[in-house]
Amino acid sequence: MFISVAAHSNWLGVSKMIRRILKSIAIILACAVLVALSVANNRSVTVSFDPFDSSDTDFAMAVPLYVVGFALLITGVVLGGVVVWLKQGTRA
Repeated sequence: MFISVAAHSNWLGVSKMIRRILKSIAIILACAVLVALSVANNRSVTVSFDPFDSSDTDFAMAVPLYVVGFALLITGVVLGGVVVWLKQGTRA
């Protein structure tokens, strides 16, 4: 069974369109979840940068919980990107 070139290229176009729609839906859902988490976790938490005395207020700050979560998420993405970028140079 042979598929003509025109039918095959049309199928690839439809496949790309479906993939783009599914990607858009996934991004919209992820953004909705992030907004819902931000609204639900807006209470302030104290972040202490002194590992030995957490009651010391000189190295502590109060921020909303979602800011801590977003900061950790962004830090993880950046560190992961740096590691992948550095590993690409080792392939020869």
